[in-house]
Parts: sequence; structure tokens; C-alpha cells
Amino acid sequence: MASSKSKILFIGGTGYIGKYIVEASVLAGHPTFVLVRESTLVSDSRAQVIGTFKSLGVDFIIGDLYDHKSLVEAIKKVDVVIPIS
Repeated sequence: MASSKSKILFIGGTGYIGKYIVEASVLAGHPTFVLVRESTLVSDSRAQVIGTFKSLGVDFIIGDLYDHKSLVEAIKKVDVVIPIS
């Protein structure tokens, strides 16, 4: 039986430490998701990180840690959740 890689959701993945951990997840072959606010996707200060993630194939889930509904919907899509502070 072939092992499959876990789908991983990162919360806080666009921050200073998070961007490196998200990249490592993708490079390890995991389907990688990042929970982001819609404003983060268009933020000038995060443009380089977002662009890099897009080129790596990271999937973005629009939501917010403090919005229960969006958080639950995001968690249901993955196998592992990693919060980064």
C-alpha cells in the first residue's frame, strides 16, 4: 500500500516563521493549505510571500481564525492543522 501525504492546513502561514514552514511542507510533497484573510491576498506587504506560495502550488482558504464558520470549514478539508504564532 502506497503511503499518501497528509493534507496540511497552516494558520499564520504568511508570517515570518510560517512562510518557511509552509514552503517546507510543499517541498516535502504535502498538499498544503494556508488560512488567510481576503485582505492578506491583496496586501502589498505580503505580495512576495503570496506570489511564492502560488508558484509552489499552495492552496489558499479564505477565512479567519476568529470566524468559527470559516475555521471549521477549513479544518474539514485537511488531515492536519498547524497553528503558527
